[in-house]
Amino acid sequence: MKKNYGKSKISLLTLKPSTKIRVLLIVLFICLLGNNMIAQNGPNCLSGVCIGPGGPYTGLPISSNVFYSNMTIKNNETLIVRSPFTLYVGQVGTPATTQVVDFQNGCTVVIESGASLVINGLLNNSNNSNGVTFNGLVAVIGNVSAGAGSTVSGAGTLDTTGSIITDGTGSVFGSNGDCGSCPCSGSTLICPNATNTISGNQTICSGNTPVALIGSNIDVGATYQWQQSTTFGANFVNIADKTQSSYTPGTLSTTTYYRRKETLSGCVGTSSQVTVVVVAAPIPTGSSNQAFCLGATVADLAATGTAIKWYDTLTGGTALTITSALVDGKKYYATQTISGCESVSRFLVTVGVNSSSKPATKTWNGTGWSPPGAPTGDQNIEFTGNYNVAADVIACSCTVTSGTVTISAGNNLILGDKLTVNAPGTLSFENNASLLQSGYTGTNNPSNINVKKNSTPIINDDFTYWSSPTSGNQTLLNFSPNTQFDKFFIFNNDWANVDAATTIFAPGIGYAIRSPEGISATIPAAIPFQFTGVPNNGVIVVPVTAITDAFGPAGLRLIGNPYPSALDADAFIDANITTGTGTKTISGTLYFWTHNHTLIGNNYSATDYATYTKLGGTGTVGVLTGIGNKNVPTKFIASGQGFFVEVDAPGTVTFNNAMRSAVNNANTNFYKIASKKTESLQSHRVWLNLTNNSENFSQALVGYAAEATNLYDPGYDGTSFGGETYGLYSLLGNDELTIQARALPFVITDIVPLGYTINAAGNAVITIDHVDGIFLYDQKVYLEDKLLNVIHDVKSSPYNFSSAAGTFNDRFVLRYTGKTLGTKDFNLNENTVLVAKDRNELKIKSQQENIKQITVFDLLGRKVFDKEAIDTNEFRTSNITVKKQMVVVKVTLSNGQVISKKVIF
Repeated sequence: MKKNYGKSKISLLTLKPSTKIRVLLIVLFICLLGNNMIAQNGPNCLSGVCIGPGGPYTGLPISSNVFYSNMTIKNNETLIVRSPFTLYVGQVGTPATTQVVDFQNGCTVVIESGASLVINGLLNNSNNSNGVTFNGLVAVIGNVSAGAGSTVSGAGTLDTTGSIITDGTGSVFGSNGDCGSCPCSGSTLICPNATNTISGNQTICSGNTPVALIGSNIDVGATYQWQQSTTFGANFVNIADKTQSSYTPGTLSTTTYYRRKETLSGCVGTSSQVTVVVVAAPIPTGSSNQAFCLGATVADLAATGTAIKWYDTLTGGTALTITSALVDGKKYYATQTISGCESVSRFLVTVGVNSSSKPATKTWNGTGWSPPGAPTGDQNIEFTGNYNVAADVIACSCTVTSGTVTISAGNNLILGDKLTVNAPGTLSFENNASLLQSGYTGTNNPSNINVKKNSTPIINDDFTYWSSPTSGNQTLLNFSPNTQFDKFFIFNNDWANVDAATTIFAPGIGYAIRSPEGISATIPAAIPFQFTGVPNNGVIVVPVTAITDAFGPAGLRLIGNPYPSALDADAFIDANITTGTGTKTISGTLYFWTHNHTLIGNNYSATDYATYTKLGGTGTVGVLTGIGNKNVPTKFIASGQGFFVEVDAPGTVTFNNAMRSAVNNANTNFYKIASKKTESLQSHRVWLNLTNNSENFSQALVGYAAEATNLYDPGYDGTSFGGETYGLYSLLGNDELTIQARALPFVITDIVPLGYTINAAGNAVITIDHVDGIFLYDQKVYLEDKLLNVIHDVKSSPYNFSSAAGTFNDRFVLRYTGKTLGTKDFNLNENTVLVAKDRNELKIKSQQENIKQITVFDLLGRKVFDKEAIDTNEFRTSNITVKKQMVVVKVTLSNGQVISKKVIF
């Protein structure tokens, strides 16, 4: 979707369907279903699991726990679980008699001291597997069997909720294992515990007491011992003096698991476990130790969260409505409520209020403060002379009576209340200086200020997206008088010219304004601009609309930071992803224009839009005549900055003072701050670059965050600013994401499909731009080329490849292991599918499975032959029209296995 306006042409976002699955899961235990493991035919190592003769395989780091739905170790293979990691097998709720682990045929299994094996289902040790050694913890939520000469030994602990069964030839920890002196029936050892059952699964708020855990059966003569753990299925410890048949825990602050041990006639049996889920509302966030002016009406102290309540005592009491009755030096405490649970811990604010016991006003006379000393947040200040000091100024209210007052570049004027500027005095903020008013709830101040702002380096015909930090009578033409009259635009689902001579800056609206005429067309320069008017403050609301089609509502709106201070992008996203009724207004993805490419004909490149979500940002770099913005956007949006939001439903977006910030020099660089984003979430991220012919550039981000799921997460996942013929992205279902957030804990077996669109056939390269979190250390990052059957360590070196022009969504996969776990049958298929060329004829024969589909690609990735629904084990064709080159033959078998082989024509 594109529009032309004279020399200007700006590509727009291809609108995506607004309906996505958004599911909030509370996951107590994670199983990657269908990820079966059969170890044989050579070494293979994955995280804490090492399989194969001579393990561990040292080519991969051990960096996380591992989950499987079932596992078989046989044919003299070896399994080692290294400390301190845990191998989980089986799905929660698997019956005790359903086999999920099978050690057989002389295999060797070692659970190291400090390591753990947690099994949901039956553990079977059979067929002379006498090398099974448990030196760590093995917890089985099910039965354990040993037979046919198999043994379990070691210095560790076997903890089972089911029965231990041997056939007389096998043994578990000698002969009796966890059963003590339990009597045998014939040659079979069985520990009965069928009657030892308990109930009491429940969810409570943090700091509360759960209801009683009930033992449903009481056996005459039995003794009991209650146990607890904060780890699912493992690490249970006895609860002192809790030996009754039922048990009521005390107050809890974390999710806890319980079970009951029963001893009867020398036999020890363990019940299944019950779970008490504890919901803990997090502590609200905000600014502490605030100062408010005497007489100010404060509707709410600065705290961000859900259902905020204020208290004036640490231990509770009646929730307060915070008004002008604030007490000087008083401590106030905030909580928030989530899912009906109020946070136990509280956010502290100590308030300083201007009172008669303190100097009410400090005056700057042009040379110093009177009384001496810098003002504090509970005092008013007055300027009666010139001021230009490189320092922050913090005060209650501020009056400029006379003199030229300048807040120097990078510094802040931080006020709790009003700002008044009386003639002949003036107040100006140099480039990147900030004004904040934390306690003033008024929407406007009574006086004009000047806010100076430099553009990023631009050349002739570059556009900058502006948003005014002031309101009043300043027109767009007054702001940029040397811009061509028809080169002023707004955007609300389409570009529209505005009359620059009569259009006055509106708070929160973004304006695309082309560079002033007369500047260089080749040498970039930062151009100074000045906003003049009343500083914007308080709540500012901007309407947004959407266009509804067959896919639902979607749209774009060019808005901007309305304040003379930096805007916290994360706080803005959080406040606007949903409205009070729960209707989503924006997707939570922000787009910033960087103008890195020079104008080509009448066209600007949409690849020059940098992208930001709460997971992080992706940048843009190309062949530059100008400098533009080569940096990745981070958490803070500078004053004066305009940006796009993606609209998912009509409504409004809202700005408020709680989103404003002066931390970390947040306003010191237009479009992007120089300092790294302060992370509020645990994240591990990989930035990937795609470059084509050294001219085109695209960046994609894949990361793992504590707040993310593997579904679409508004505010964390972000689509690219599309409509172009170039770009790298990750795939989530049908969504093409420039930023994809995935769930923690990080699982080394995770794979992320990648897609790309490329505008010209030829060579291209995929590189890692930078990484953080676990990827800074030993964790490898691989790029799998499914077309060429290559797995490349992209963390060690770039991946160079050739490609045809077009869009390709099934060639590349981002992964974290250098080997694919397979089965014996698949290995046999790889070796028993024969591909050959006889003169002009391609011959393919499968010795085991029928052939479902055959596709042939040249080395540029172009499809030169495709045949479906073959359903035979042999195929021939002479209809491949390539000469004197190598091709890749992709064979899909009836069992779903895909095999790729190279053939020279």
